[in-house]
Amino acid sequence: MLASLTKSKIPAFRLTGPAARLLLFEYHLDPLEVKSTGPRNALLKCDVLQYIASHKLSKVPADRGPSAAVQPEVKFSKRLSRSFTDMPIVQLMKEAADQYSHSKNTIPHSYETADVDVTTLINLVQQGDDNDRVDFAPSIFSFVIRACLLALKKVPEVNVLASGDDVFTSPSVNIGMNVISNDLFKMVVIRDANLMSAHEINLKRKELEEKVHSGTLIDDDCQHPTFSIINLADMHVTKCAEVLLPPQCALLSYGEVYQTVSDENVRCYRVRATLSYNNAVIRDQAALEWLNSFGNFLQHPILLI
Repeated sequence: MLASLTKSKIPAFRLTGPAARLLLFEYHLDPLEVKSTGPRNALLKCDVLQYIASHKLSKVPADRGPSAAVQPEVKFSKRLSRSFTDMPIVQLMKEAADQYSHSKNTIPHSYETADVDVTTLINLVQQGDDNDRVDFAPSIFSFVIRACLLALKKVPEVNVLASGDDVFTSPSVNIGMNVISNDLFKMVVIRDANLMSAHEINLKRKELEEKVHSGTLIDDDCQHPTFSIINLADMHVTKCAEVLLPPQCALLSYGEVYQTVSDENVRCYRVRATLSYNNAVIRDQAALEWLNSFGNFLQHPILLI
């Protein structure tokens, strides 16, 4: 025989608004002692205030309530506890932000992304680092530039510029590349990069980087890129998608090299590359063909030397 059950005096569920909860906390009240008058047994702010007035209660100081018990010290990680400095927005940064915002709102952007196997390239770069001739040792960035140039030659439809309604193929390729200095981006340009060898590209890239760090850039070092490459590997960014700045119709961004396992269960290195392009000018098929060509060149770096 089932025993008879008695109903509990404690409500099974009680709605309590944030204002009522704050008063309960400040006066250290048990919500079950306060009569509720709200719909569905909800405890209202006025219910708590009436209870406080009828019992002539005062707020409990923070060091006298149950919450004043000694709490264990919480040790935050260095990342959480370190301080940050707000950087002032200079006029140059504001102008750049306005340009990017206008471009994103007026140019139809599309993106194609590929994860490229760069295991052979990494081994080649490491061999170059062991070479006694430091000026000859190529970097991944130099190989990326060379792969972009060969892909542009193979798919010239991507090597275009647009000014208003006019679209034209650039007779030369001026590669814009970013250099990070004092946590800020600076875009510099390798002019007529399509006429350079891999060794010449590597030397020119290093020369421009040194100019950025020494503050000796001239206007000609920064103007009129026809195709840009954004390298975010030094900032430990794995993937990104950039905004176009006219008259350029395409740019490539790539992130940090990461380790993974291939389909054959072999450890390999890959990099994620994203082509941003103006889909009113460049066909999706041409963009995909360009990215596949770029990936093939980067995957077989012997073709880039």
